Amino acid sequence: MTSLPLRPPRLHRGDRLALVAPAGRFSSKVLERATSNFSSSGLTLELPAPLLRRHPLFAAEDTHRLMAMQTALDSTDYRGILAVRGGYGTSRILPGLSLDSLARHPKVIIGFSDLTVLHLFLARKLDLISFHGPMLLSGFRNYRHNALKTFTNFFLQQNQGDLLLPQGTSTVFLRRGEAEGRLVGGNLTMLAHSLGTPFEVDTVGRILFLEDINEPLYKIDRSLTQLALAGKLSSVAAVILGIFLDRDMPIARKKVGASVLEKLPSGVPVVADFPISHGPENCYLPHNARACLRKTRPDLVLPEPCFEN
Repeated sequence: MTSLPLRPPRLHRGDRLALVAPAGRFSSKVLERATSNFSSSGLTLELPAPLLRRHPLFAAEDTHRLMAMQTALDSTDYRGILAVRGGYGTSRILPGLSLDSLARHPKVIIGFSDLTVLHLFLARKLDLISFHGPMLLSGFRNYRHNALKTFTNFFLQQNQGDLLLPQGTSTVFLRRGEAEGRLVGGNLTMLAHSLGTPFEVDTVGRILFLEDINEPLYKIDRSLTQLALAGKLSSVAAVILGIFLDRDMPIARKKVGASVLEKLPSGVPVVADFPISHGPENCYLPHNARACLRKTRPDLVLPEPCFEN
């Protein structure tokens, strides 16, 4: 029998979430607006350490971002951690993180894009389920009822056996089939960059999900080729393609799909148009949790709980 991964407790109304900024810069006004928009979720956002410090690339220098992230991981006051935004910089602080406290007191950790490497790191080091999906600015910079509903439905109500595909969304099979395995993936560029690192993506027997932004088709193919040459596409259980954006315009599914299909063994199912992206279509996926792809429908089902209770 396959052992269950480490699972965080479910969130409840009134819980406190720590805001962290392990990557790019942002303005205080945008942060305040997004925090206000998030307030009707029933959860409280708090800053374990000041986030905004002058730096040309990042929200703050490496030592400060590391300290803020470590405080959020260690404090038992917080039931979860929500990243403010992606950008670049998360991988620079990973070697300095201690996960001892998180291993004893797992938390819900949410982010995507540059945070892809954090999900890989947590899966490798702790076998922890973390959550790929909208961050504070990408999800709540502008008030959107659907964003709040998606968040609360997933983190306050998600159950074993539930569909991971939100209502009203449509996906398609590029190659029909069924599969079961742990969900792993995220931003394609970051997955390719993980190769050769201690948190290199593990795809054996996994359902691999992919998305990217501001990458033309030839760069997408280059990253896919890098994964293929590293042996990362030869043993996947299935591939789930999100929305690939170039200059805010989606790249045709057939073009991305053709690049993927030619690199996969025959029989590996592929689903396209899954709502994971840097655009408004971005659902939450439990990274490192087991999921099932059914042959009859191009969606994903949770056969096991992704929360401890």
